[in-house]
Amino acid sequence: MIKKIIFDVGGTLVKAPDIFQEIAINIKREHNIDVEFELKKEFEKNYTKPLFYNVKTILNKITKDILNDKGITQSNIDPSKIYFDTFVNKSKLFEDTVEILDYLKTKKIKLMILSDADSDVLLIELKKLGIINFFEKIIISSDIKCYKTSKDIKKHINPLLSEQNNNILFVGDSFADIYAAQNLNIKSVFINRYSDEQKGDMTIKSLLDIKKIL
Repeated sequence: MIKKIIFDVGGTLVKAPDIFQEIAINIKREHNIDVEFELKKEFEKNYTKPLFYNVKTILNKITKDILNDKGITQSNIDPSKIYFDTFVNKSKLFEDTVEILDYLKTKKIKLMILSDADSDVLLIELKKLGIINFFEKIIISSDIKCYKTSKDIKKHINPLLSEQNNNILFVGDSFADIYAAQNLNIKSVFINRYSDEQKGDMTIKSLLDIKKIL
């Protein structure tokens, strides 16, 4: 019997514009260059490094480095502000988010969040969207100083998993979520709203499909 569910946020409970695209649009507008692919590539490199940096720090660094490589040393682009605006002011709940959270609450299933984000952005986002009180624990990478893909995630999460491992699900939309579930030795549920690709231990098309696997 499932007694606890860990949720990812972005792409799982919440939809928001692509942060790399948002920064790239601003750079294109000011400097007339296309850097979206480079931003994604450089973020991934920094995201997987052993030394931890929070999201805003990585975005600021890679934007500055990319612009410098193109001979642009002065810019009005502020990735930190774009990051905040994107997730606090432009994010929305998926249509099935509140319904499934309400349902799980009635079933007395304990809910947690594990998110690769900066807490000063994510907590405001969750409050603004009205779902923060559904969760007994909210674990954010900027607070624990490691991302989901880090093997260190176990020492931060395992003490919070009071249930047996086979009674816990991790619901997310990315490889990082599946990897974290494997690392924690719990079942992964991959939500794929847009294609039939199967990943993780189980794949669902809607959060409401969670009802079928409890």
